[in-house]
Amino acid sequence: MSNKAKLKWGWRDIVLLVIVLIPVVIGLAMYKELPDQLASHFDMQGNANRFMSKPLFFTFMIVLNLVIAISLKVVPKLDPKRANYEKFTDVYELLRVVIVLFLSGIFVMVLLHNRGYAVPMSLVMYVSLGGLWIIFGNYMGRIRHNYTLGIRTPWTLANEEVWRKTHRLTGPLWVLCGLVMLVCGFIGNVTVPYVLFVCIGISIAIPVLYSYVIYRRILHDGKKQ
Repeated sequence: MSNKAKLKWGWRDIVLLVIVLIPVVIGLAMYKELPDQLASHFDMQGNANRFMSKPLFFTFMIVLNLVIAISLKVVPKLDPKRANYEKFTDVYELLRVVIVLFLSGIFVMVLLHNRGYAVPMSLVMYVSLGGLWIIFGNYMGRIRHNYTLGIRTPWTLANEEVWRKTHRLTGPLWVLCGLVMLVCGFIGNVTVPYVLFVCIGISIAIPVLYSYVIYRRILHDGKKQ
């Protein structure tokens, strides 16, 4: 492995470790007061529909958070385009923290719900997803060509110009969809889950289709020359 590919652990990794440990510490502090079976999954109305034993839930929570945090550290070093990360290091590190913070925040809310607090899980889901979409959308245009993070279609990965144009379009689209998700969280109508799925579908489908169209256009223009 070259020197450029070596892992370097710094203060950002310490911050991530602290974020990973927050739900663990909170969970252990209330461990005795938690029921033996913990709600682990909720429908779109915020009703629990799946349960785990307490030890299994804690194991799942710790392992998932650690795997995500470590993967986001390691995978870029294995990326064929790892040199590009130097062009958006601050953005990547911020989004890495946001992803782990998102997971830890969800786990904390689930633990509080299981402890008996009146946590509106549907609102938590919509606001969390909406916030995640808005943050990613805000920084989407600054993500450089890579195989780890961003809109990775065969066409964006094959052509850097397609990547750039696709992410430039995707940024405002994700912010808009995120805002709609946030609003949906406070409406509470039975149609809201469908709006959420439509927003997620649009925010994925349009960039994919757009990347294909742009790629074909660039390919066509290249042949004409």
